[in-house]
Amino acid sequence: MNVHNMEKHGKLMRGTKLNKKILGGPEVWKRVCARLAIDLSQAEYEQWISSLRFISEVDGSVLIAARTKFAFDRVSTQYKRAIERAWLSLDPKSRSVRLECWTTISKDIKALVDDPWAEPIKIIMPDVSDSGDPSKTIMGPGIMRFDTLVTGSSNNVAATVARSIAQQREQVPASIIVINGLQGVGKTHLLKAVESALEVKEDQRVAYISAEEFLVSYVDGAKSGDTSALKARVREADIVLFDDLQTIAGKKGTNDELTGTLRTVTNRGGIVVLTSDRAPADLQGLSTGVMTVLKGAACIEIAAPDAAMRLEIVRQRVDMLSKSAPNFLIDDEMCQEIVARVQGPGRDLCGAVISLYTETGLGAVAPTVEMLNRVLSRQQKPKQVTMDMIKRAVCKAFDMTRADLIGARKFQRFVRARQVGMYLARELTDKSFPQVGIAFGNRHHTTALYAWRKLAKTLPDRPELASEIERVKQVIGHLQSDANL
Repeated sequence: MNVHNMEKHGKLMRGTKLNKKILGGPEVWKRVCARLAIDLSQAEYEQWISSLRFISEVDGSVLIAARTKFAFDRVSTQYKRAIERAWLSLDPKSRSVRLECWTTISKDIKALVDDPWAEPIKIIMPDVSDSGDPSKTIMGPGIMRFDTLVTGSSNNVAATVARSIAQQREQVPASIIVINGLQGVGKTHLLKAVESALEVKEDQRVAYISAEEFLVSYVDGAKSGDTSALKARVREADIVLFDDLQTIAGKKGTNDELTGTLRTVTNRGGIVVLTSDRAPADLQGLSTGVMTVLKGAACIEIAAPDAAMRLEIVRQRVDMLSKSAPNFLIDDEMCQEIVARVQGPGRDLCGAVISLYTETGLGAVAPTVEMLNRVLSRQQKPKQVTMDMIKRAVCKAFDMTRADLIGARKFQRFVRARQVGMYLARELTDKSFPQVGIAFGNRHHTTALYAWRKLAKTLPDRPELASEIERVKQVIGHLQSDANL
């Protein structure tokens, strides 16, 4: 009997509240996937997110499963925060998210759930082109083309160089180009626009690859003793587009492979374009070989969009959506409201528009000011984590009073909770060890230092401790969201 039938007959597992359909959990997950398809590169989404599955609602939390231990480890490390942020912004009930590996999920839950991977997730992506070209959709990397790129003073130089690469290579200033800027300012859009423009040219081979995908492909190849597939894909291209260089900082083998790639491609007369969240000189952990090659690169910075660009980004995204959803009409006053209340870069503005679109039932009804206010309340940047938030979250997660947490009693449960609190205070705030010690009951700074070192050292080998810390973080996330309301 599957979960839906259990609900239909009003049956519940003993000691567990299992609910798969109430409040549209699977539907919310589809929208989360659609959001992540925008926020992440195509390679990242397809490799790590598309295989995740919504399983159920368990005790007020939604359960998302990764199919393998390898996928679970990678998603937990790299993408769990992004999943939580997307879910929080799209779920009207603001439920917390639990990520687990399918192989370790409770047998009781497994027995009630049909094979989650029997069918792929189908994300609704409204077409915005007259021809019905599936690559030109409002969701995903297909939208990242030159004709959808909003340009201005912050990105004009980078956009000009990118167009030269796609159209007139002889005008490109260097064989290696590094485009740097904060996340969400449009670096990936530029790379995908170049890729899209060059794919129709038979005389030039182009290879787009994210640093994450490059890393995984290299590690998998190194384990099997054969990296020829990665070399064939990247080194034989005329133009290589390498996204998120900072991801491989500190990975020696991957750095060496990238050094060989840069030299091979450029020695044959090819061009390599890399993006990073910082200028190469500010990146820590890149090998001497990579840094040596990058000394001859042309470095271009993309700044945050100005007010005029931000408004144009919102207007453009609304216009594209309205082509397939005529009810989705937003007046200029509502566009201005989005620009005023969403402080992040272009990606955050697009996310707000997409959230409003989902709030209208994917364009089924016209958006209202009330809908917009609800979306923006969820979309606003979380408040900075404070010591008070951490202490409140620890008390709630460990079911204790503030007096128990900061008091002198040394019961094991209280000591453990204090150590978790002091560890998170160092991880999530800029407070010093003396300040942390004072906040947790006027304790000496060495006590805070000991707690941080102990947990940092033992955390990788103690899954129960990792689970407790994650539970506290989720409570902190809810407190941040509540502070915005």
